[in-house]
Amino acid sequence: MYPPLAAVANHDRFYVNFSYVPPASSRELLDELGFTSEDNARDWAAEEVTSSAQECGSAWDFRAELWLIPAGVRLDKNDEKERVRGLAHATWDHRANAVVWADGVPDDWDNDDEADEPETGH
Repeated sequence: MYPPLAAVANHDRFYVNFSYVPPASSRELLDELGFTSEDNARDWAAEEVTSSAQECGSAWDFRAELWLIPAGVRLDKNDEKERVRGLAHATWDHRANAVVWADGVPDDWDNDDEADEPETGH
């Protein structure tokens, strides 16, 4: 997944893509939101992953990706997409009954087949 197209801003922006992977199925996008604070973005992502896992059970692979879009970057310009960074991703750990964060956004989370999207987030 990749953050949505956004107009240029004079401040850093953080986007969270929240999705789930049903067992034996493909990834489906549930929601995405933009934030001006990384802490607020992480809090929202953790709440979504937690509430979804508690409501639907841990068999679903709920995931949240945290992306940084630096100030001045306009995502509809192909030459600037490489400046967007996948900061972290959150998943539900059913053994610990808690949200687990890891650095980066794995490439295998991309749910569309568009060849022009960069592989970012390492």
